[in-house]
Amino acid sequence: DAAVNDVTVSKAGVFLLTDSGLQRWDGTTLHPVTTSEALHGPIALAADPLSSDLFVLEKQRLLRLRPTAPDSYTTEVLTEAIIDGVPAGLCFSADGKRLLVGDYGRRKTWEMERKD
Repeated sequence: DAAVNDVTVSKAGVFLLTDSGLQRWDGTTLHPVTTSEALHGPIALAADPLSSDLFVLEKQRLLRLRPTAPDSYTTEVLTEAIIDGVPAGLCFSADGKRLLVGDYGRRKTWEMERKD
């Protein structure tokens, strides 16, 4: 029984960020999700509303996970210096054009414009 730290809903399903790692829930069972690079202390999870990609926020890194097969994702490091504070949350704007990062340390929200 792993604690759930974050949850997001994407086109590919419901994903949970737990103490045991990233998992996909199919309504009855949790399925482990593999990534091409290990996650290191993930804090938050967000689903891209315009694709099936997932975004993971770690203490200083922002990762994009692109699906390669069911429950298997390629990891792309977008930045290794996401913010200078204490990252606390991650979500997309309703139109999918901006990624928002919560900074608990500075009590601020950082916005990143979509680049693809």
